[in-house]
Amino acid sequence: ERYTRVDAARVGGNCHFYGGDWRGLPAALREDGFEEKFDLILSAETAYREDTTRSLVECIAKTLSATGEAVVATKRYYFGCGGGVAALENEIGRIDRLCCEV
Repeated sequence: ERYTRVDAARVGGNCHFYGGDWRGLPAALREDGFEEKFDLILSAETAYREDTTRSLVECIAKTLSATGEAVVATKRYYFGCGGGVAALENEIGRIDRLCCEV
């Protein structure tokens, strides 16, 4: 999948925004020089489909530092999409180094 990067420095910030499939994000970050893992990952409305929740959680696992935290805001259930808290908890449970608080 192709990624689009928008640099917020043009408006006085130091942020980067990425769009595309979760599976490609770790590589896109490395290409942009982000070699270190992140201490904080913020995510909202990103676990709305069961079929993409696994790649979201795998992306977090690959990019989160050993002492970092990821805060994922999601609904209990997305009607018609199947994602939500339960799907997110299930995927997090598959990865030993991650844990979940609801």
